[in-house]
Amino acid sequence: MGIEGRTLLLIGDEEELRLGLRSHCRGWDVRLEEARTGTEGLTKAQLVTPETAVVDLVLPDMDGRDVLRQIQCWASPMPVIMLSILGDSRLVVEVMRLGAWDFLTKPVNWEQMQESVRGAMAGRLGDPSHRQKPYDPDGGGEAEGWREGLWIGEKMRRISKLVDQLANTDATVLIRGETGVGKELVALALHRRSWRRGRPHAKVNCAALPGELVESELFGYERGAFTGAHQRKPGRFEQVDGGTIVLDEVGEMPLSTQGKLLQVLQHGEFTPLGGRGSLRVDVRVIACTNQDLERALEVGTFRKDLYYRLNVIKIWIPPLRERRDEIPVLAKYFFDKFTRRYHYPDAVGISLALMEHFLTYDWPGNVRELENVIKRIVVLGEEAGVLEDLARRPQPEIAGPSVDSRHSLVPLKELARQAAMQAERALIQGVLTEERWNRMKAARRLGISYKALLYKMRASGISPKP
Repeated sequence: MGIEGRTLLLIGDEEELRLGLRSHCRGWDVRLEEARTGTEGLTKAQLVTPETAVVDLVLPDMDGRDVLRQIQCWASPMPVIMLSILGDSRLVVEVMRLGAWDFLTKPVNWEQMQESVRGAMAGRLGDPSHRQKPYDPDGGGEAEGWREGLWIGEKMRRISKLVDQLANTDATVLIRGETGVGKELVALALHRRSWRRGRPHAKVNCAALPGELVESELFGYERGAFTGAHQRKPGRFEQVDGGTIVLDEVGEMPLSTQGKLLQVLQHGEFTPLGGRGSLRVDVRVIACTNQDLERALEVGTFRKDLYYRLNVIKIWIPPLRERRDEIPVLAKYFFDKFTRRYHYPDAVGISLALMEHFLTYDWPGNVRELENVIKRIVVLGEEAGVLEDLARRPQPEIAGPSVDSRHSLVPLKELARQAAMQAERALIQGVLTEERWNRMKAARRLGISYKALLYKMRASGISPKP
């Protein structure tokens, strides 16, 4: 069931959101109605009867949750997609329990928005394949990718232990690695495992915003600070006071903004654009980059004093080609995830031939590329095109260790079998450790019987006690 010609109501006054949704609705052939305030939105919803509403959590006249509560009291409530810059798990759970169809974070991922709007409208129009989805705190949403529990390889286990050591400190952390390795998920784990986990959390992609907007996004502005600044707008640092902010692609931050960030790191204060006084905040800063910051220092695009402030503790996320033992488990996780999302319960699993190719392919796009490949397999329902496409893709020469040369002496089927066994063993050990070696609990978490767990432990050489 398509969404073409249907009506979507946006309740929110943020100009960037309004412009973005207008543009995408034209592409989706969806009629967009807009309201700047909660009161206006509730009135307009009664007049135009939209199929779905997108509601910003922060509105000029009321809390977005109050709008949701009122809609839920109607005889035939429409699905509501809530938006917020905050990804705090308590907030998400509260909103979903109030009856929201979905919860998305800003900046908006427009692919997720389209998928959510499509599902909400189909559910409203009676398509049985789209049902109200329960909130899954370990699923997509803010932590799109693989869950913390799937850090099953030796290298990622070491990183997980380091995250545990750092979580409850206020040390600034710089997370480095190639595009798609999962830097943002390590940053999220640092927040979720810390004493700040119940407090606000936000991510700002410094590369996704025009240079002149990064400063106002981070530090906000006062009324009259520039043409069009009709009211005061708090920045992300003020909004997440007491929590954590993740600065993604920090190497792309303009030099003019780097000075203000340095002030926050040194003194815990900043001055909004057009402001006369400083604001004090208590925010933990986690920075991520795939850039060569040392080269940026040489050419003068990154401040040395900021570099040394950010680089207090560095976490390097290895590329997927150096973590091949994780590929079978990650592939299965993504396959199960997308078969649930797109309602393909009868989808056939990944063939041995394709898994063999996965284990020898260098994955220049890392985990994100693997996820997208699995998504394509599930949506199209066939592997042949994917195999041909991967075979045609250039394998870039990337510095760093790759597959061990002795693998060339091992048959591909044996390599796949060994990798799967190693991944399964690491997963079982990880769950047993987390459950303090309570095998009954571990079996339940793994979704297997107690006897099956004992058999797998013996087959993998795992002792009954650590």
